[in-house]
Amino acid sequence: PKTLQVRGRVQYRDDLGTFTTLLAHPIVNDGTITNLGINFRRKGEVVVFDYPGASRERRLRARWTTSELPYIHSFGLTENTALIIDHPLRVKTHRLLWSNRGLIDSFDWNPSRGTRLIALDLQTGQVREHETETLFCFHTAHAFETKDAIVLDLLAYDDASIIPRLKLPALLN
Repeated sequence: PKTLQVRGRVQYRDDLGTFTTLLAHPIVNDGTITNLGINFRRKGEVVVFDYPGASRERRLRARWTTSELPYIHSFGLTENTALIIDHPLRVKTHRLLWSNRGLIDSFDWNPSRGTRLIALDLQTGQVREHETETLFCFHTAHAFETKDAIVLDLLAYDDASIIPRLKLPALLN
């Protein structure tokens, strides 16, 4: 607890394998942890999985592939649906190769791409896409379903210009 030294890697006993990264905040509900595994590949992949907190066996809930992965810091979750904000801050994976720069420096903001909400059905894995106004989002706050709709509360910015203001040099000024 006095250092941030890693004591070891968590080893899972399932077939999901390893992910390039886990960038999103996990969501804990009634002792079950739900999170996103992200793979930077030729086609980006986001895998929704969950597991009981003490278990080391993850259950695949849904999968989404895309030609360019958005920056994903959090996601929405209802009883039946995982919600990903596919905004126009996209990773350029080739910038990750042979680079000492931070991960965030590998992303480009392209507002002409627009923003989509990706709804992943947790029972069937079906992917639905819904277009919305262009925005950037770090955090979702709450998600729920009604008889007629899925509602997602999130903190939206007009663009990604907040990111440079959160880097250490800017915060030290």
